[in-house]
Amino acid sequence: MQLLLAGIALLFGTALPWAYILGTLLSAAPLALMWTAWAGIVTVAAAIAPWRPIVLFSAFAGGATAIAFAVWQTGRIVDVCSLSFDCLPGPGVGFLLAGGVAAVHSAVQIARSS
Repeated sequence: MQLLLAGIALLFGTALPWAYILGTLLSAAPLALMWTAWAGIVTVAAAIAPWRPIVLFSAFAGGATAIAFAVWQTGRIVDVCSLSFDCLPGPGVGFLLAGGVAAVHSAVQIARSS
């Protein structure tokens, strides 16, 4: 169940704005959106896959991809405008980070349970 919720969070994070700059909510570049949508779909697939190695690989891959994009986007925002109230990460980045951490955590729990 946790993997399914993580995958849904990743898909929401893909759809929500990634940055708040000078009062404007901005979405990500199309290629970044494609990668994070892939991470969400792979994580949802991990939630319903019957074969344990596929579950582990999909959960780790989807979670790690989402975490990488969330950290990268936040780093770009800090690099460009030093985190003022006029330049902040958007809600999509938060959903990506939370969903990615939940997916990796679930994969670690599954790996330890064997």
